[in-house]
Amino acid sequence: MKLQLLQQMGLAALLAGITTILMTPLVKKLAVQAGVIRVARDRDAHKEPTPLWGGVAIVVGFLVAFLVIRFLFGGSLPQVRGSTHGPRPFFGLAPHPILGTLIGATLVAFIGLLDDKIDFSPKLQTLGLLLGGFIAAALGARIDGVTNPLDGSYFQLPMAVSVLGTMVWAFLATKTFDFLDGLDGLAAGTCAIAATTMGLMAALQREITVALLAAALVGACVGFLRHNYNPASIFMG
Repeated sequence: MKLQLLQQMGLAALLAGITTILMTPLVKKLAVQAGVIRVARDRDAHKEPTPLWGGVAIVVGFLVAFLVIRFLFGGSLPQVRGSTHGPRPFFGLAPHPILGTLIGATLVAFIGLLDDKIDFSPKLQTLGLLLGGFIAAALGARIDGVTNPLDGSYFQLPMAVSVLGTMVWAFLATKTFDFLDGLDGLAAGTCAIAATTMGLMAALQREITVALLAAALVGACVGFLRHNYNPASIFMG
């Protein structure tokens, strides 16, 4: 793992953190003006109404940092290395899992933003989140197979199972963090820890783009904690 990559990851985290810290008060003001306020629920620690849409600041910080780092150190969004266990077929075009991840995640964030305001039905929420997972899977960011931890053998999943499994995984991950958002700093802190682990693993494997994505996410989550730590003045939504 070269020091240069660690420096780039640190810069990505710093840019994301600063951007998110600066964006959050603006987003909080917009949420209050739009009436996007969470009334205290039984599972919430807060008893006072709290603005939502904090996730918008995280998304902006994440994307700004990643795109700036890519512009400074590479210029484009490269493909991650494909699976060594087989080809990554795509629906007519070359696979681009990073772009698929970014598009799918942005769609999920946009659906969440609207849901905080409109309050979609559970069915519509589910369809939107599954669509975000499908976009990522269609562009190559999907679960290709599973490895046997006992002997290291690899089982390649059929295409339909791979795509469906990725869609379900995206849905479950999104709803899990949504559920964690009831306690101050819990969702952002958990995400920062998970992204740190993923970033270090990617750096060791020289998956540069994945490492930078993870570092930007860490910075954005830590920056949001500046406003979300107890007592939180805003929630992700």
